[in-house]
Amino acid sequence: MNLFQVVAGFVKKDFDKKSMAYILLMAALCIFLNYHFHLFRQYIRPTYLSCDSWWVFPLYYQSFYLLGAIPVLLFRKRYDLLANPVFYLKSMFYIGIYGLTIGYYGYLDWPFEKLGCSPLETKFLYRAFFFAKSTLGPLGFLVLAKLTFDRYLPNFYGIGRSSAYIGQYLFLVACILPFVAVASFMPSFQEMYPVFRPWEYEPLFGLSDAGKVLLFDSCYSLHYVGVELALRGALVIGMASLMGKDAVLPMAFMYCALHFGKPLGETVTSLFGGYILGALAFETKHIWGGILLHLGVAFGIDTAGILQHYL
Repeated sequence: MNLFQVVAGFVKKDFDKKSMAYILLMAALCIFLNYHFHLFRQYIRPTYLSCDSWWVFPLYYQSFYLLGAIPVLLFRKRYDLLANPVFYLKSMFYIGIYGLTIGYYGYLDWPFEKLGCSPLETKFLYRAFFFAKSTLGPLGFLVLAKLTFDRYLPNFYGIGRSSAYIGQYLFLVACILPFVAVASFMPSFQEMYPVFRPWEYEPLFGLSDAGKVLLFDSCYSLHYVGVELALRGALVIGMASLMGKDAVLPMAFMYCALHFGKPLGETVTSLFGGYILGALAFETKHIWGGILLHLGVAFGIDTAGILQHYL
């Protein structure tokens, strides 16, 4: 069996025309309203500067999750879940710790200068922590959850010994990279990438350019691990103990809303990409594939950007 067959088999089991039509129509409406009236830019993004994002983001994410989950469960006649307070408490816990992590910017007040860091090194540390916090923030809470109410899960929210289909994931990454290489010759690509430009951080802790990239990429990779751990790990594998396969569609809807500050095309494709990755996580009971795809494409893009600069 290949990955396409795994996803096709899940869709066959999960297909319900009413709930899926609702998600497609509601996602289209929310995307239109957001990009037409610039709602994220006007009301959510400013909370970064007002220092309110640490509580705004959990509410923002939870609202979209329930906007997707409640009607889907109604269409699928899962009245047992809608009447179960554990469903609400557990989803609020997972989404709350992730939203709090994304919205936390208190580290910008950490006095790295007093530890002897230069302004450029302080800027680097702030940026590195911005990416690393996606995993480091929720990790302790998820460990506590795994030791208590999630102790019966087969692994740590999709991170375990299972590595089914990893070879096929690697093949997918290999198929995508040639397109990345071609795109790297476009001026718009070179303006945006690489995400980290080592030549702009000179000097930095006495490191070579390769050392800077390695240090930054170690933190950068944690961002994608955190996304998969929260979305496909907690909200699919974690919630599946209550919801079964019905955990995937609400997660995909919320995942789409997470992209509202990004380009329109990325937001639209995130709905379908999130559903596919959720289906794979549910069926394989691990998130290594999603992590591998994210890291492979992200590092491929950044490597292409760096090579374009030096060559």
